[in-house]
Amino acid sequence: MRLRHAPLVLAPFLLAAGVACSTALEAQVDTTVVAGETHTDIGVRGGAEREIVVSLPRDAMVSFRAWSSGSLVGIAASFVGPDGTALWTDTSFGTSIRMDGIRTRDAGEFRARVRWQEGDGIASYRVDVLNVQPEPLRVSRLNDLAVEGQPVLRAGGSAFLLATGEVLLAGGYDIGTQTRSAPIRAASESVAIDPLTGATRIVGSLAEPRAFAAGAVIAEGSLAGRVLMAGGLGSQGAALLSTETFDPDSGSWNDGPTLPEARAFMTALPIAGTGSFLDGKIVLAGGERTLAIPQNDKENGFYAEVDENPPDVWYFDPSNATIQEFTELDKGRLGVEAVLLGDGRIYFIGGGVDTTPSGGGCTPAANNLCKCNPNEAVPLCTEHICEVSESVADGASIECRYENYTNKDLATRAIEVYDTRTGKHQTLPEKSWLHRGRVGHAVAVLPGDRILVVGGSSAVRRGFHLSELGLPEAPTTSDMVELWEPEREGFRILPSLTIPREWSSLREIGGGAWLLVGGLTPTPGGVRPVSLIERFAASTGAFEPISNLTIARGAPTVIAAGGASASGQRNLLVVGGEDRGGPSSAIELIEPIAVGPGSGDGTDGSDATDGTDATDGSDATDGSDATDGTDATDGSDASDATDASDATDGT
Repeated sequence: MRLRHAPLVLAPFLLAAGVACSTALEAQVDTTVVAGETHTDIGVRGGAEREIVVSLPRDAMVSFRAWSSGSLVGIAASFVGPDGTALWTDTSFGTSIRMDGIRTRDAGEFRARVRWQEGDGIASYRVDVLNVQPEPLRVSRLNDLAVEGQPVLRAGGSAFLLATGEVLLAGGYDIGTQTRSAPIRAASESVAIDPLTGATRIVGSLAEPRAFAAGAVIAEGSLAGRVLMAGGLGSQGAALLSTETFDPDSGSWNDGPTLPEARAFMTALPIAGTGSFLDGKIVLAGGERTLAIPQNDKENGFYAEVDENPPDVWYFDPSNATIQEFTELDKGRLGVEAVLLGDGRIYFIGGGVDTTPSGGGCTPAANNLCKCNPNEAVPLCTEHICEVSESVADGASIECRYENYTNKDLATRAIEVYDTRTGKHQTLPEKSWLHRGRVGHAVAVLPGDRILVVGGSSAVRRGFHLSELGLPEAPTTSDMVELWEPEREGFRILPSLTIPREWSSLREIGGGAWLLVGGLTPTPGGVRPVSLIERFAASTGAFEPISNLTIARGAPTVIAAGGASASGQRNLLVVGGEDRGGPSSAIELIEPIAVGPGSGDGTDGSDATDGTDATDGSDATDGSDATDGTDATDGSDASDATDASDATDGT
């Protein structure tokens, strides 16, 4: 409901609904609230300030939200501890703002300070205690990525654990951002990182700079211990044909076999223990044939798809250094996740599939082309403008932008399976599909050949225009968690994430626990990076918020490294990713210091009692298509498309 002037007659209704409220708020007002209750102000005008005071216990994970209706927009907010230290600050040009979760170090009075910028309407506030428990993780900021004192910015790279115990960071980009469809500069330098201290050193350079390449450690043959990097986006923004292998002994990169065709955004999956011809090989699946510039034919008003997703699946054979095709997906997928189960079957899960753009500005034509309707207010055609004053090597800035570029990679629910023992490839029946299509999702294999699928987006983000948010291609971030159960040949919905997120990392730490780190979550007009860390416990079948990164970042590179912590669980090294300013140089070490509820031998989360046993997804009501997914009744994070400043791509 949109109200330009909120009448006072609404106050009795809000009170009857159990919502505390105040009226005519123009100057700063302090209000004491109880955690778990919503406080509402009526008649709030731009310039009004509110200080929400709440008593909280020690060791609590706490969230805060503020939202408005009417014409009241623009929020500056902070959350302050008992000693006056600001624990969180943020701004929004929209109608909502959210603190995902922070941990209280001491008990006492905490204050949420909010200032509204303009307009008038109704404002609501809510503080929630998510859980109370001793700190289960130690998160430390290590040395930043740096060489000779100069920061090394990196996102879109790959990390590998070497036999020396060091972590190799290869590929990625150091200039530009995928978050606003701006061009990137792929990086060539490879960096070795000490996972205990964060000390870094250059260990060789790729012959071709590349970002979003597929990579894996080679396990068998004369190349065992070397690292494969295949395809990716090159320095000109086009997909690459080349592959390279890294030799840890010499610290050098060597040319590998050429791909059958240029490909970026592939998934690499090492195969072992199947007893099939694929053992020792690395499967390369998914991705797209990305071109540097959209191909626009202005004469007839058509544009060609610039990133067709091919269906063929390849393998890299280290015994003879060749790449060969061995099967095809029914539909090519960007961002597909591939996992190998103990029964020798490879599952291809989610991803974005080719879809002709829709809407008034585009008339679908043959071969996935789009005919422009220039008379429409928003013609969905591609216009690419790019100016480079000097060579990138000389440090010149690149000014490029896409205009009216719709995203076309809609996420799929379909599950495809390849049986390594029989060579049979099939798409499973629809009853065995995901409840929601996903791309940018996180996947983990649990004991018992169960597959955990977490978060993701309904479409790939491509600098999406605010005026196009109502189209089917418009991406929405999910908080849905699903578990594949072999005995039922389908997915069961588990309790949702604390916040929706896409392009996060899910890593096993041992003791029946997995950590979900980083990612992107909705904000008015787009998405923003996440600091919240959530832990999945196999024994409970649920995620819970437990800690924070020191720096919020989307699509971080996360790898188990540095041995075991005092709890006996694995440490995780978090490197790079995109913060709000672009590629990051930050390195953080996550050390579990308490095993927590994930311990024990529970393997399937079968005791989760969420009542969602439907396998077809027809009645799934998890809020995964909402922009918040937390409290659907208050509209606290309804995306009002008033701010594009944080709109991101995340691919």
